[in-house]
Amino acid sequence: MTYKGPRETGVQYIKVRREIELQVDPSEFEKLKSLFESLGFKLVLSFAKRRVLYEGTGVKATLDELIGVGYFLELELVSEDMRRMFKSLVEEFIEKHGFKPIDKTYLEICLEINTCRLME
Repeated sequence: MTYKGPRETGVQYIKVRREIELQVDPSEFEKLKSLFESLGFKLVLSFAKRRVLYEGTGVKATLDELIGVGYFLELELVSEDMRRMFKSLVEEFIEKHGFKPIDKTYLEICLEINTCRLME
C-alpha cells in the first residue's frame, strides 16, 4: 500500500513527491478493505495494472500495463546525480524519437479516457 503526497512543482520530466510504502500481505486484503470501510471510506472507482519490476544500481524500473490503456515505463531514481543524468537522457530520447513523458497519474489517465470502472 502506498501513500503518495502532492507533486513538487517546477521539475520538468521528473515527478517528485513524498511516498510512504507499507508491505501488506495479500491474505490481509479483506481486513484492510474492512478497515477503510470502518473509517468511512467508500470504493468509488477502480482500474487495473500489471507490473514487472527491474532493479539496477541507483534505479528501479517498472514496466506497467495499464489494462485497457497501454504500457508505461516508470523509473525511480535514488540520487540527484541519477535525476540529472535521467533528465538529459529523456531530453535526448524525446528529440530523437518524438515521445513525450506523461506527468499524469494512472488514475488521471483512466478518468480522462474513461477506462476506470465506476463502483455503485
